[in-house]
Amino acid sequence: MRRLGETALSVLIALDQLLQTLFTAPFALAGMAAIPDPDATISGLLGRHAAKDRKWAKFAAVLVDVLFLVLTLGRERNHCQRTALREAHRCTAIAWMPDNLQADT
Repeated sequence: MRRLGETALSVLIALDQLLQTLFTAPFALAGMAAIPDPDATISGLLGRHAAKDRKWAKFAAVLVDVLFLVLTLGRERNHCQRTALREAHRCTAIAWMPDNLQADT
């Protein structure tokens, strides 16, 4: 049963990363955002933008934080902020991507 849960979590994280990349891509193409980091999640994106005092991100981060607080029965507090910090510490570089196109962390 534990193996099923860990596999499901991996699939959910991969979907989260895909959705974050697809959501950010149009803004990047329009020059309104950095090229999306395919290893970042929606929570990490919200945490990074909330730390920059962006109101839309703060509002969305509160909603996501409450969702994770409920789903984890109170064990996961400040989910977006913590995820942004975890993602910032994880150094991800795509070998084929030129330095000037790499996503901001």
